[in-house]
Amino acid sequence: MNVGIYNKRNSLLIVLITYTAAFFLAAVVFILFRRMGIIAATLIADIAATLLVWGTGLIFRNASLYDPYWSIVPVFVIPFWVVLKGNGAGVLDILLISAIILWGFRLTLNWILGWRGLRHQ
Repeated sequence: MNVGIYNKRNSLLIVLITYTAAFFLAAVVFILFRRMGIIAATLIADIAATLLVWGTGLIFRNASLYDPYWSIVPVFVIPFWVVLKGNGAGVLDILLISAIILWGFRLTLNWILGWRGLRHQ
């Protein structure tokens, strides 16, 4: 039986909490730096979120905690930029967002299915 903090269920809960905290941190940082422009504020927010996820990986001594970052972040950033664009979402915007969401979902699901938890890198 797979028990303890490093089992897959508990590990995924830690990942969920980490990424939720990273999302809210990124949102606050974006708001604080939005006057610098969308790209600059997004970059600074991404750096803050990256540091939080990376730091959590250091705490648990597991770099694989950062692996889903590449498939999760675009699912939030690209639609956010389309909304900030301010002139509505056109057909190409909807196609782009749909492709990003499908890609992100597939890649993240693949990671979840293959990852054995914090005991595995």
